[in-house]
Amino acid sequence: QAALYSPFLFDEIIEQGQYLRQLVALADDIRQRASDRPVGVVDAGCNVGLFPLFAQAVFGRPVHAFGFEPLAMNCELAHLNWQQLHSHNLYGVCLGAEFAAQQPFHLTSSTGSTLLQAEADMWEHETGQPTPQVAHIDVQPLDAFHSVEHVDVFKLDVEGSEQQVLEGAAATIARDRPWIICSY
Repeated sequence: QAALYSPFLFDEIIEQGQYLRQLVALADDIRQRASDRPVGVVDAGCNVGLFPLFAQAVFGRPVHAFGFEPLAMNCELAHLNWQQLHSHNLYGVCLGAEFAAQQPFHLTSSTGSTLLQAEADMWEHETGQPTPQVAHIDVQPLDAFHSVEHVDVFKLDVEGSEQQVLEGAAATIARDRPWIICSY
């Protein structure tokens, strides 16, 4: 599966510079916000964990990353990639508006993404192909993670579940007023 979506990631992140453009625009503000502490980065749908690595390089500051990725294979790769970060916490769950145990998610084979049932139906309608697998994954609101002390940048790549993730992060967003980057 990794071989199938590696070209997609390379094109989107490296060749198109998606993360780099977004982070450079925030760099001065982030350096001021986190001048005396590591930059807090929440990465919802972190996949293999590239976003915090770009953040640390662009900001020129240590990053404390909080990653949320439901696929075990991607979590393992993110953990390996994040060895060079200041510190990190990686959680094998999806973020959402409320706690929900063992929700069915459909796995797409081309990007390593997970889709809720409604999104899987849309995928099947648009592509004419069924999603290949179903995994049961826990969903939790970001506000329940008390280890998340400071959030300067909140990156969401959650395949259409942005509203639910933001609802579950309302208190954290009100407390820290982070930059929010959505990728879909």
